[in-house]
Amino acid sequence: MSQEYTVIQFHIPKTGGKTLRHIIARNYHKGEVYTLNAADLVNSVARLKEEVAYISSPPRVVQGHMPFGLHKDFPFPCRYVTMVRDPVERVISSYAHAVRGGTHWSPVVQSHRMTLKEYVLSGINKWTVNGQVRYLATDTLEEWYDQSPFTDPWPALARVKARLDAHFAVVGVFEQYLETLLVLRKMFGWNVHFPQKLNVSDSRPGRDAISQDVRALIVRQNEADIELYQYARKMFRQQLAALVPSLTAELRRFKLSQFAYETVYGGALWGARKFIQALSRQRSRPE
Repeated sequence: MSQEYTVIQFHIPKTGGKTLRHIIARNYHKGEVYTLNAADLVNSVARLKEEVAYISSPPRVVQGHMPFGLHKDFPFPCRYVTMVRDPVERVISSYAHAVRGGTHWSPVVQSHRMTLKEYVLSGINKWTVNGQVRYLATDTLEEWYDQSPFTDPWPALARVKARLDAHFAVVGVFEQYLETLLVLRKMFGWNVHFPQKLNVSDSRPGRDAISQDVRALIVRQNEADIELYQYARKMFRQQLAALVPSLTAELRRFKLSQFAYETVYGGALWGARKFIQALSRQRSRPE
């Protein structure tokens, strides 16, 4: 596929990045994609920089959780791709992810049986307070690991808006996931069908279960994120209109093909599970 630059998939937590990573894996050979290890980010970034100095052709994609600015270390052109999400919904999803045991602060959340309000007020997860602005404004690994409060996000927000304009090929919107995939297909020629959204929080509280005072608390703690989200949505609407002028028809066709993909893929998985279960039962029988 034609691609004039290395794509850096800038994965902001709880914005649908795991599904996007799955799609990327299906569109490139393994050696063309470098995935950063968030659990050992310092060494992971260092290894990438070392490899880039010796390889003859750059990676087609670099993906993962990271501070902004990785492109400055590469002697080849790069453009970023990211997703943003409604800030209130993102915080609620983050809480559900912690409750079900998906984070390193989950033991604290679980042992204290934290409510959503307690989780938000605790500060245990710094990315729940204007976390999308903070992620995009973070320039160094030291800042990325810094746990101090993000007390004045407004200067950072101005810097982030400029970064989105200058360095990002696509800023997708979680609440318009299929439309975002259509834009990615137009931009990079990707096969963007996916079996299901990955890393979805089954324990996530329903919208009606969140009280107004808790929702208001999350809004107060994410005012800069809300402004960023509105800015990114406007950017995305403009890009979508330019790249997919016949949106209604294309979206309808994509939904039909996506449904067919899910049906076939889901049926194959169901059959594989049944086969494995039957094989397991057969092996467990006494001879």
